[in-house]
Amino acid sequence: MRKIIPPKNRVILKFPDKREETDGGLVIPDVAKDGSMRTQQPWICDVLSVGPGYWHEGAWRPGEIRPGQKVLISHRGGNGTLFMLDDASCVSMPEDQILAVIEEEG
Repeated sequence: MRKIIPPKNRVILKFPDKREETDGGLVIPDVAKDGSMRTQQPWICDVLSVGPGYWHEGAWRPGEIRPGQKVLISHRGGNGTLFMLDDASCVSMPEDQILAVIEEEG
């Protein structure tokens, strides 16, 4: 997958690999199908990359989210922008719109 670096406090998230293929071979990502981005279920996404953080009191402050984490986002996607990256459905959104970080127990 290509490397993508968001600006400021934005994060790049990858949606789960739930997709369908049509008889003609077209791949339909789950987020593009039947308005599924607007369903009532929140999304669990993988963090691909994060920006440098935010400007506060004269200095850049790093965010709390790190690449490789799994996060929960609203079913509305907040102020996110949907896009495709190397056949993966992704969203770029402000870090402060992430609802939670999901950690594995064990």
